[in-house]
Amino acid sequence: MEAKYSPQWEKVRTLADKAPREAGSEPRYEQVFDGPGTWKLCPFCGREIGRYPLHLHSFHEILLIQEGQADYMVEGRIFRAAPGDVAVVPAGHLHRPTVLQPRRDYRRTALWVRDAFLAELPGRQVPWGRLFEEVAARQHFFIGGDTFYGRAVGAMMGQLAALPPEFRGREAACRALVAQIVLYACNALQPGGAALPAGSVARDPIVSAALQIINSHLAEPLTLDRLAASCYVSKFHLVRLFRAYTGLTPHQYILSKRLQQARRLLAQGVPATRAAIQCGFEHYSGFYDAFKKHTGCTPGQFAARRQAESPEGPAAEEQEQ
Repeated sequence: MEAKYSPQWEKVRTLADKAPREAGSEPRYEQVFDGPGTWKLCPFCGREIGRYPLHLHSFHEILLIQEGQADYMVEGRIFRAAPGDVAVVPAGHLHRPTVLQPRRDYRRTALWVRDAFLAELPGRQVPWGRLFEEVAARQHFFIGGDTFYGRAVGAMMGQLAALPPEFRGREAACRALVAQIVLYACNALQPGGAALPAGSVARDPIVSAALQIINSHLAEPLTLDRLAASCYVSKFHLVRLFRAYTGLTPHQYILSKRLQQARRLLAQGVPATRAAIQCGFEHYSGFYDAFKKHTGCTPGQFAARRQAESPEGPAAEEQEQ
């Protein structure tokens, strides 16, 4: 697949520009899916070697490695990805690549898919809305390029990129290909599919246990003392391990996950005060301040913008407080 990077396809907002970072933390950014579309193909090619910032999306991502080698981390699981391998990253999952080979292009193509795209597909035979939720529940994110599913996803991504503008029925053909890519990639990560063996994915058992506790109890009080006690380690040891694998402290990770979940709830029309409670914030004022600091806008402004992008979305249920 030959595709040139186009800057208007992929915009990066540096969250650190909005407010000072916490001491010792890494720069973080959010890749922004602008515009009214429900899916987008994003090629990228570069020679920057090293660790990219940890980030997350409000949309789902299926990523095909085409050239170079990278350690790809998703939620504390690390896989050494080679050309042809595929990573599936559900919305709200923290991830980053670490490019390994100097003086060689790192090339990949990402397919971004919004929930709105899945909602438009007929669901009698396929539970489209639950596919990425199942991937998130199983915590398997990587597909080998030498498998049937890996080859199929790579071939369809190539077809999607190669469809000429003058192709008759191009929009319908593109949507069909996107749906097939999603279906093949998510099926690959189900039992009996092509998920990589556990031994090929590096992870620390203590960090994995902490991540499972956080993701399963995000709406509950999550203190460092509780996490450390549940993992049978000291607080200081847990923080060191957690930062080594995820690039964040447990507090930073929990806050990022809660804010991402809040964005999804606000986009669905959930009132800001209710979203704050459902995401585990004890006080609305703390949620309001954290949301504005990390996104650059208030919860009400964010909800209004998202609802303006989706005219058929629910109306706002309460005014900004």
